[in-house]
Amino acid sequence: MSLNSSIIKAAVEASKKSPCTDFKVGAVIFKQNRILSFGFNSQRSCSSIESQYKRFDFTLHAEAHAASKIKDRNLLKDASILIVRIKKDGTLSMAKPCEYCEHMIKSFNIKKVYYSTFEGEIVREKF
Repeated sequence: MSLNSSIIKAAVEASKKSPCTDFKVGAVIFKQNRILSFGFNSQRSCSSIESQYKRFDFTLHAEAHAASKIKDRNLLKDASILIVRIKKDGTLSMAKPCEYCEHMIKSFNIKKVYYSTFEGEIVREKF
């Protein structure tokens, strides 16, 4: 399955909202072509994400930010997520979820995970 270009565009636009300077990460949670939520990395915490999924108290990963906006966790069942990392020069880079975000994604029953690679491609993993 190839991703709809509007999903990719939404993830890139979400990354642009990040206040981080070295790289910006955006995430979009979606079902089919319907966007449920988006998020971006930042240097703040989110109280609605369980403490075991927070790697550091002062950072918030884009995946966790997007998931925290969805109040009805049932909506996440069988959803997909796309994570992209944008470097300073505007190119895509590796955005594979860290170990903590992988656990969070699995616990929310998000089954398909798409992310950008060092080569600027989007790949898919099934959890």
